[in-house]
Amino acid sequence: MVKQLLFILLLTGLAQSIAAQNRSDRQQAEEVIQTYFDGWATGDSTKVGRAMHRTCHLKNFRDGKFIDLNRTQYLSGFRLRQRPIGLITRIVSKPELVQPRLRL
Repeated sequence: MVKQLLFILLLTGLAQSIAAQNRSDRQQAEEVIQTYFDGWATGDSTKVGRAMHRTCHLKNFRDGKFIDLNRTQYLSGFRLRQRPIGLITRIVSKPELVQPRLRL
């Protein structure tokens, strides 16, 4: 659950920046996100780590208190496993949700 929440927060921030970038930058960002998805789905901390900045910190609220995990601490929670059958990991992109158009 914690990993899923952190992942959603990561994607929310990335979605806004992707909308303002050109196609080449967008493709690169999508590759990073897909690498994270693939690593998360299989517990591959190496893949997940490639998608994270080396100095990042992940903040979470657990058991009534805030916690701050550095990259090493976060990645240590992953364990290699088989990709769950039927699990689909893909980027869902709706430009109108990222940057809504106002009609007057």
